[in-house]
Amino acid sequence: MSSSSKAKIVSRKVEFKGWHTLETLVVQPKSLKHDGWAEPMSREMYYTGLIVGALLYNPETDEVLMNQQFRVGAFVAGDEAPHLYECCAGKVDEGETPEDAVRREAKEETGCDILDLEFIGTFYPTPAAAMKNS
Repeated sequence: MSSSSKAKIVSRKVEFKGWHTLETLVVQPKSLKHDGWAEPMSREMYYTGLIVGALLYNPETDEVLMNQQFRVGAFVAGDEAPHLYECCAGKVDEGETPEDAVRREAKEETGCDILDLEFIGTFYPTPAAAMKNS
C-alpha cells in the first residue's frame, strides 16, 4: 500500500497499455469532514506522458490563437459541436525537450512558428490523468 499525508493507494490494476496506459486504482483520501480517512474509492487513471501546451498570443493584433479539433468524447456525449476550441498541446516525444515539443505542436496544429516562448505555469490535460505511473 502506497501512502502520503493526503491519500493512500490501496490497490492498482493495469487495464490497458498502449499509446497511453489505463489503470484502475482504489484510493483512500484523508477526510475533509473529520480527522481520519474517507471511504476507499475506485477510479480509473489515465497516464498520458508529459504533455505541453501553448497559449498562442500575437501582440501585434492583441489576439489569442486557438485551434479546433474533433473530440470523440464530445461527439459520443451528443454535443452538437464536437470540434472543440483548445490551446495547442501534445505529448513530448522521446528525446525531445518540452520547448521543442511545444514549438512542434504549435506548427502542426496551427501552422504558426513560436518566436518568443515564456513559461507561465503547469496544467493537467484532464484531472483524471497523470504524466507517469508512480
